[in-house]
Amino acid sequence: EIPDMGITGSMTMTEKAPNKALVVVEIANMTVREGTDGVMAWDENPQTGLREKAGLELAEYKRGSIFNIETKLKTAYPKMNVTGRDTVNGRPAIVIDAIPEQGSIVKIFFDSETGLILKQTGSRETPEGPITFESFYDDYRTIDGIKQPHTLRQVTSMFTSVIRITEIKHNVPVDDALFKEPGLLR
Repeated sequence: EIPDMGITGSMTMTEKAPNKALVVVEIANMTVREGTDGVMAWDENPQTGLREKAGLELAEYKRGSIFNIETKLKTAYPKMNVTGRDTVNGRPAIVIDAIPEQGSIVKIFFDSETGLILKQTGSRETPEGPITFESFYDDYRTIDGIKQPHTLRQVTSMFTSVIRITEIKHNVPVDDALFKEPGLLR
């Protein structure tokens, strides 16, 4: 949902190890799709059509599509530095600067008591240029022995979105063809 605009919709996210992802968002009478087969990444929406991601945008999307990235932070961010402490939604947090091989530093706020991610801040490359973001992770629940957030709130200069996860399924067979770019531009 985008609360400030009174817009709601649905989102389905499918991921497959090691680094394949597809996100389908149906909102405001339109469908937006974004995905990667692990090599190239693409997005398709009614306003811009189908396009391949390139440069920093491609590197950031591929990094964000690392399956279970929370357990592979050293792969995603070869250099990480503890930079201090903070409080996120009343919880004490340890702040880490996560430095990727390509792209901007991402600050990751870990709950001091549980070790779970509470917040991330940084900058993301888009076709319109870089935008800053703050992502908040809340309502962790255990599914198949894994703690996962069920509420994600992302704040950017353009809008605030809230994602409420209603269902998570693990180890479901997924055909690799699902992640291929529609129409294969190449």
